[in-house]
Amino acid sequence: MDFKIEVFVCNHCFESWLLGCQWVYPQNEVESESFFYPFYSHYDVSKCDPEIMPVPRNCQEITAKYHFHYLHEMLRYKKIRYNKNKPNVVSDITYFKGLLKRIDETQHIGTFKEFIEFIINESNNM
Repeated sequence: MDFKIEVFVCNHCFESWLLGCQWVYPQNEVESESFFYPFYSHYDVSKCDPEIMPVPRNCQEITAKYHFHYLHEMLRYKKIRYNKNKPNVVSDITYFKGLLKRIDETQHIGTFKEFIEFIINESNNM
């Protein structure tokens, strides 16, 4: 049986893709006292591509870890619990549709778009 191997690079981590769901980002100004404010004031993932979000200068984390923390805190701000062991909140159809909307309307989260296009093409070839 013949098969091919496809490699997809997720730029920087799975959470970088998940940051692309725009409805999760707070619509109203976040209070400066909030635990989410340092992330909120650093980078607006609802308007700017999450995959290219840099780590703040004063942060000693690698990019993937920072993206995870950003997502975790953004969801927590919305009173949604997320962790890698129980990703239920990001595995529902509403969240997925939010990601699809983002790749349809912008050039953001491009590596996610490549992955989705591959899945669609393969399913069409079956």
